[in-house]
Amino acid sequence: MVPSALIATVPWPALAAVMDALKLTVSDTTAATAKAALNRRAFHLCLKGRFFWSKRYEGGLLTARQCFEEALREDPSSALAHSG
Repeated sequence: MVPSALIATVPWPALAAVMDALKLTVSDTTAATAKAALNRRAFHLCLKGRFFWSKRYEGGLLTARQCFEEALREDPSSALAHSG
């Protein structure tokens, strides 16, 4: 999903063309953005997990796994947590 702040920087004609190609409406994108923002704690845990995962040592990997598992408990539908 594209953050709404990034969408705001795309020129409107280009954005309109993409939305037409994907058959999206403004209400579709607003609903998707709202749903993604519902669980900030799960998102924060995923970022924390990726940080520790990037350290590439045993302790970091174990901490990353714990973060991703906790994120899944917070939001079982989080694709970001599942990908961790």
